[in-house]
Amino acid sequence: MNDGFIKLNRSKETEKLIKDDPNAFLLLTVIALRANRTNTPNDKGLSQGEALVGDYKNYGMSRQEYRGAILRLRSNHQNNHQNNHQISTRATTKGTIVKLTNSSIYDINQEAEQPTKPPDSNQQDNQTATTNKKLKKHKEVRERVKGFQPPTEKEVSEYAKSINFTNLNSNEFVNYYQARGWELRRGQKMKDWKAAVRYWKSLRQNRENEQNGKNEQYEVPEAYKAEAIEV
Repeated sequence: MNDGFIKLNRSKETEKLIKDDPNAFLLLTVIALRANRTNTPNDKGLSQGEALVGDYKNYGMSRQEYRGAILRLRSNHQNNHQNNHQISTRATTKGTIVKLTNSSIYDINQEAEQPTKPPDSNQQDNQTATTNKKLKKHKEVRERVKGFQPPTEKEVSEYAKSINFTNLNSNEFVNYYQARGWELRRGQKMKDWKAAVRYWKSLRQNRENEQNGKNEQYEVPEAYKAEAIEV
């Protein structure tokens, strides 16, 4: 049973149906009471204005009375050119579905679609603030990606191996610069940690050559010096 109310119109057509065919009026009342008044199909798959009414015994009719009432309410639909029929029917596996097609006697108070309410100024301000906040966060993330990102020990170790710097202690490297806030000489922020790894390699090779009495010295490019500090 639907919530809400139905409206019985005070009209000559209503009085005529009650006088001429009380069973048809009773059936129309049952249809109006049971009809789905919402815009969406209900759990029985009934669309707006539709109802299942095949259980005629529950409202005191015989099968013959029920069929006669259906015929009376539907006959106008087939024969009256004034288009004042009350119902249409369709057969389904669940039984005959009846739909109210005229509100001249009963109005089931159909639920109209609610128009979309435009957001008020406060809601628009909140949406704008939220959008700006998201844009600011996105910008911050983008700037972090574009800027310097301290490496992990694994990244340092893998890069050192790729340039044949196998004796680098990646833990020592990371801890050293973490303690200095990843800054170089004169408080400059590091821009390229890989350059610092290459600088450490050059210093280590030069130191080993001196210890082994070799005159060979690896030149440290100026670009590396600008990016790393001497250890």
